[in-house]
Amino acid sequence: MEHINRVCRSEGYPIVVENSPQLGNHAVASRDIPQGEGLLRAIPYAAEVFDNYKKRMCQVCLLYHNRGSFSYRCQDCDQVYFCSEACKSIAMDPRQGCHLKVCRTLRKLATWNSDRHTKSIIKLLLQVLMNHWRERQGIPTAYQSRRALEKEREEREKMVDADGLKAGIVSTGTDLEAITKEVAKLLEATTIMPTTTTATASPSQPSSEPNNSDKVNNRIQEPVENDFFDVLRLQSHFEDWDDEDQKDWNKQSHIVLSLLELADLTEMATGPEEKELHKLTSLDVKKLISALESNAFGMFDRTKKKPVCFGRAIYPIASFFNHSCECNATAVQADGSTEEVTGDAVLGLVAQEEEEFNKKKVAAAGATTPSSSLSTSASASSLTETTESESGTSTPLESGTVTPVEKEGTEEGETATLVIADPYDSRVGEFRMMTFFSIRDIPKGNIAAPYHHSSRLDNPRICSAPFVLRR
Repeated sequence: MEHINRVCRSEGYPIVVENSPQLGNHAVASRDIPQGEGLLRAIPYAAEVFDNYKKRMCQVCLLYHNRGSFSYRCQDCDQVYFCSEACKSIAMDPRQGCHLKVCRTLRKLATWNSDRHTKSIIKLLLQVLMNHWRERQGIPTAYQSRRALEKEREEREKMVDADGLKAGIVSTGTDLEAITKEVAKLLEATTIMPTTTTATASPSQPSSEPNNSDKVNNRIQEPVENDFFDVLRLQSHFEDWDDEDQKDWNKQSHIVLSLLELADLTEMATGPEEKELHKLTSLDVKKLISALESNAFGMFDRTKKKPVCFGRAIYPIASFFNHSCECNATAVQADGSTEEVTGDAVLGLVAQEEEEFNKKKVAAAGATTPSSSLSTSASASSLTETTESESGTSTPLESGTVTPVEKEGTEEGETATLVIADPYDSRVGEFRMMTFFSIRDIPKGNIAAPYHHSSRLDNPRICSAPFVLRR
């Protein structure tokens, strides 16, 4: 975990991850943390969408289309979709993406008659092992590829100035026109922004002075990226499976191994220093499956009256934050909105949720519905997943237009706003980044506390979303 702490130190995150026999891996405040400060930003190590939402989520940047479907896709398997040509090119380029390695496997998995939970976990496992292979081959992550393209675009823009100069040479009208078209092509992409305001997070950048009260207004630019060995450190509850689960996964694990063999993903390293690869066994598969089931977080569309869970993501560092009903921090999951939220705004939304929850608890005796637009993260297994069929309801996004989608449960007249955006802009709203904020003052040295179940299971923020450093 030293690489995680190294990133935390270099980016100014006020936490470190430690390990103890009693608490396992846990987050510790490295200094006094004031209320409202951003603690950490992380991006998923792996993420997968449920089959019936596959046309709505970009496989690369995880942008979710909440009004229709994307038109860019892999035509060979028809199982992965993309928000832009830029993201598709990353996935299909063997120097940047790895889709071609799993394309046949995804196509075969799509024909497998199994429930949504099982298939989504297997797809997540496939993504995890593919990313492990990617690391061994030195292939950059999707986030790194997008950042590299963004820097390339910035360099190209610098080459074109207001006088039509390129690299210090006066360009002819034809040259300038060609350059302009090239830049326009790089900028060409579409982002769907909901008409409903949805909050996303912008954590604070601590200054060199620990008590700087203005720190919540600054940004930490780089999220923490985990590696495969952080996934291996996640707690597996394979030994706690009941007889029915054991029997079911004993049968399923052999099918999973055959799917992994098709993608040539049956080997893994057991540690950062291990040179020799370990051949995956049925037991390995079951342990990994259990770890993913226990630590996966739901990805939600919160623009609806009832949040819709459309997939799962693994944030290993987020699992190092334990839960507590006496929480002093919370997490916000970016959802594709370009709006950003400061620590003060998060505190206001948390207070609003608490107040509304208490009112509804008194009025409806637990029959509540989340009402805040704050995209707090939640375990995929903790919330009821709202199912939705795409058949006949999704409108492909193409030719610069959006057709409103009408379906049961949506408000009359809902529309989407089409915004021309930079496809290489790794802004806060993309990659389902998860940002942690302190909601109370946290003294230096305080550690994560275990989460205890309570009767407040009807409020996703109270019991599923907070990741805490207890006072």
